[in-house]
Amino acid sequence: MPLSKDEGQDIQKMPENKVGLKKAGIVWEGKVPNKVNIGEKVSLAGHLEAKVRRNLPVKITLISPDDTIYVSYIKTNSKGNFDLTVPVSKEGEWRVLATWDGNEEYEPAIGDTVKIIASTEKVSKAQSSEPKGFLSKRTVLIGVFALYLMIIAIFR
Repeated sequence: MPLSKDEGQDIQKMPENKVGLKKAGIVWEGKVPNKVNIGEKVSLAGHLEAKVRRNLPVKITLISPDDTIYVSYIKTNSKGNFDLTVPVSKEGEWRVLATWDGNEEYEPAIGDTVKIIASTEKVSKAQSSEPKGFLSKRTVLIGVFALYLMIIAIFR
């Protein structure tokens, strides 16, 4: 489901908890990148922790750097999982929040807020996935090949 603008809604307001309901929770799955390029699409995945899981609407609220609020309702699968891909179109900090209103058996749930920084400075996939101080595969292969040639030259 696409994101739509949400005008004037209080995103922190949750339905009132009723006495005696089971606890529910929302957790983000996998690693969400904390820094991305403007224009990049970010994949978000989460899990609703409640035994009744299929087709439950999880509300995803995306807040842009200029505080524009976008909302999408995503249905969970049979395991309680949900996912969404969002475009990051403006520079600055984006915040993502997942909530579920609960039902007659479970109390409402709210996940941790995820923060994503969109930058005009290019964040390359290779730079962000390799820890600093490690050599690239190409550099290692060239070094191994040079060592091989030196060994051949010595034992000739």
